[in-house]
Amino acid sequence: MIRLHLIIRCCLAALLCLVILGISSLADAQVASTAPAATGSYGIGDVLTLSALGGTVPSFTPLTIWNFTDGWLQPWIPPPGGELHLQRGGWVNTDSAFFSRELDPAFSFNAGTSSTRDEYIGAVTLFVPLNRRLQIGLTIPFIDSLQRNAVLPTENSFGDVIVAPQLMLDETDTRSVSAIVAIRTPTGQTSTGNGKTIVTPTLAIWQDLPAHWQLRGGIGMDVATHTDEGPPRSAQSQSCGR
Repeated sequence: MIRLHLIIRCCLAALLCLVILGISSLADAQVASTAPAATGSYGIGDVLTLSALGGTVPSFTPLTIWNFTDGWLQPWIPPPGGELHLQRGGWVNTDSAFFSRELDPAFSFNAGTSSTRDEYIGAVTLFVPLNRRLQIGLTIPFIDSLQRNAVLPTENSFGDVIVAPQLMLDETDTRSVSAIVAIRTPTGQTSTGNGKTIVTPTLAIWQDLPAHWQLRGGIGMDVATHTDEGPPRSAQSQSCGR
């Protein structure tokens, strides 16, 4: 149990250090910036408003881990399609390395077995960029329903809300690499298998490929705070298609 708590604290501390590093460098970036006048100068309120709601923004420029202080005082700029003109868009059950303004409703059905119940889950996920480096994702499962079988009754409850800050590490016309820390919070009921706290740090990538193909996915680890979940488990998602 102590080991699990230590891993969670290390993951959250690493993300917090990266955010603090970027925020603490904002003043220096404003004073020492040599960016062209076309990039403009933005207050924090302008950055948040333009990132979340859209508007007139500068032309896209690449971001890298080596210029990590860049992008914190700039509104989110949707990257162009690149040489292959592929659009960044979400796929089901696959990590998205890029930012987007989205509100995604979802409905899923899990078929039960002879010893388990059928399950219906309704949820909505909101993605809101805050600047070029940071985005917040919020998943709200408004209904989690286990259907009765020969032994067990029907159980309905609200699900576990997931908060997912996402940090852009590297982005070009044709590539996005980001770090995601998904935090599952115990807002649901244990009767439907909810009420759990799980932290999942993930490194995600999106890359366009020749012939209009694209590669996307992520690799991470599920770390639970409750003893019945067992040791940390790897979490992976990879997809390739067009």
